[in-house]
Amino acid sequence: MSLSCARGRLRALAGAAPASEPAAALPAATSARRVSIAAPLLALLATACGGGGSASGGSSPNVQPTAAPPRPAVELAAPAQVEHGRPATLRWTVSNATTCTASDGWSGSKAHGGGSEDSPVLTRDTTFTLTCSGTGGETVARAAVAVLPSVDVTATPNPVVHGSAVRVTWMLNAATACIRTGGWSGSAELRGEAELRDVNADVTVGVRCSNAAGSREASVTVAVTYPAPVVSVAATPRATDSGDAVTVQWSAANATSCSASGLWSGAKGTSGSERHTPSTSGDFELSCLGRGGQARASARVTVNPPVQSVSGAVLLPATMQTDTDVNDVN
Repeated sequence: MSLSCARGRLRALAGAAPASEPAAALPAATSARRVSIAAPLLALLATACGGGGSASGGSSPNVQPTAAPPRPAVELAAPAQVEHGRPATLRWTVSNATTCTASDGWSGSKAHGGGSEDSPVLTRDTTFTLTCSGTGGETVARAAVAVLPSVDVTATPNPVVHGSAVRVTWMLNAATACIRTGGWSGSAELRGEAELRDVNADVTVGVRCSNAAGSREASVTVAVTYPAPVVSVAATPRATDSGDAVTVQWSAANATSCSASGLWSGAKGTSGSERHTPSTSGDFELSCLGRGGQARASARVTVNPPVQSVSGAVLLPATMQTDTDVNDVN
C-alpha cells in the first residue's frame, strides 16, 4: 500500500481540510476514538489500495503459513487374557513415525511401520507400552493383558485295580481360590494331594481355580480295571480203585460264576467241595467267569480197573502137559 494512496483515502473518508490550513486541535475523546478504529481502518485502506505494500510504494506477494507436521498415530492390540505360562501375541500399526520403542512388558526397538510378535511367557498381569516418535511429536500406546490361572491334575495309578486306592495330585498357578469338582468335593489348596480309597468304579475328579481375570478347570478320569479270575481244583486221592470215591475241592477268586465239565458237570459256586465216584480216569474241569475275564483249572484222577478172578480148573497149554506115571509102558 503506497503512502499517497493511503493519504488520499484518509482525506476522502474523513473530509479533511486542505493541507495548507492548520489543523485544529482535536478533543481527547475524539483522539481516543480515532485510535480505537485505527486497526480496522488500516485493513480497509490496504484493501482499497490494492493490497499490502511498503512505504516506498512497491508491492510484495502473499506468504502462506507452513502447516505443522502430523503427530504419530499408534495402535497397539493384545489379547485381554492368556493362560499362565503362555505368551501374548502383540500387533501394532503406526503412521507418521520414524522410531518406535517398547517398554514395560517387552523391550527393544520395534518396526515404525507396524508389525506383530509374541511376548515372553506371562506369569502375572502385564502392561505393554509402545512409544513412537516423528517430526510431529511423540505418541504412546498401551495394552494390558490379564493372566488366567493354570491348573494341572494327575492321578496315580491310573487305571487302578477295583477296590484299590488312587493318589490325586494337583498344581496351580496365578490362582486366588480353588475348589474340587467331580467325584470329590471341598476346597483345594494351591498345591496338594489327596487319596481316594476303595475306588470301585470309573470316576472323574477335577479342580477349578479363579482369580480376577477369570477361572480355569482341569480334571482326570480314573479308570477301574478288574483282575482276571484265579481258579484252583484239587482231587483227593489222585489215584483210586474203581468204585471208590474221591473228594473234589475248588475255589475261584474274582469270579462270579463257574461251570463244571469232564468227570463232573453243572453250575458250581465260586468255592466248594464234593465227593464223586468216577468210573474211568479223567479230569475234573472247572471254568469260571468274572468282570476281568475267564479262567480254567482241572484236576486229573486215575481210576485203576478192577482185578478179574477165574474160578475152577486152570487149563494149561499142551506143551506144558507131562506124564509122571512110572507104570506107563513105552
